[in-house]
Amino acid sequence: MRSNIGTNLAAAGWLFLRYVGGLFVAYFVSILGFMFIAFSLPQGGWDLFWLPPSVAGFLGVFCGSWLVPRNSRWIASLLFLALGVGFYWYFWRMLNYQRAEPHEKEFPHVWFLVCGGLIAVAVHCCAQRLQAREPKDTAPS
Repeated sequence: MRSNIGTNLAAAGWLFLRYVGGLFVAYFVSILGFMFIAFSLPQGGWDLFWLPPSVAGFLGVFCGSWLVPRNSRWIASLLFLALGVGFYWYFWRMLNYQRAEPHEKEFPHVWFLVCGGLIAVAVHCCAQRLQAREPKDTAPS
């Protein structure tokens, strides 16, 4: 009985570490993706202002959720998206609290970040549905 409890605790610990690792991967990949795309845009490329936050949202959610188990990957991607938007909100408020003017938009790129993250959630959800449709070979060979 005692070994079963220890095994369950060890499995829960590894699952927790996988989620924490996925969170760190999502954070660093989204920042690196944002910086790479933002510095790759041509000078005066304001017509593509939506691209860096969208790429950051997609890459962060998509890459971070690869570390969690396959059967809960799309739920983890929703969690990473919510945490990423919360971090963006906190970071934006921290930077612009003292110098914000009344006519500025409060969170200018949040919708692009959310759209990129939702695309990653949709990719993981569709991949899980496709995997569930695949026939399993249970016949002995």
